Parts: sequence; C-alpha cells; structure tokens
Amino acid sequence: MKILQNLAGMSEMTEQIIAADLLQDAKTAVRNYAIAITEASTPEVRKILRSHLNEAVDTQEMILKYMTVKKRAELQ
Repeated sequence: MKILQNLAGMSEMTEQIIAADLLQDAKTAVRNYAIAITEASTPEVRKILRSHLNEAVDTQEMILKYMTVKKRAELQ
C-alpha cells in the first residue's frame, strides 16, 4: 500500500485528512436528509428521502470502519 501512496504522492496524513473530510460530509448528508424528511409534504417524498438517509448512514458507517481499521493498523 505504501508503494501506491508513494507513487501517487499521497502521505498517510493526506489519506487521514481525506477520510475525515468524507466522514464529515457523510454526517452532514445524514443530518440534511433527516431535516428534509421532517419538512417533506408527501409520503412519497419522505419514502425517497428515507432511502437516501439509509444510504448516507451506511456510507458514514463504512467510512468510520475504514478509519478505525487504518488507525488500528498504525498502532500495531
């Protein structure tokens, strides 16, 4: 993995910053979908927004798991 990072010019710190930014964006998406659901006027729109909310929560979880695995690997 380090070889690819060196070839791409990406350091561990850069990778952490990108992951943190992605996590923050995913959290923002979750929050925005939740707000939109409370403001939606029809059940159909709420259903679509709930689907997007669930996907955003899944994405947030995936990013957090990635960051946790990377952190554990650094500590070993």
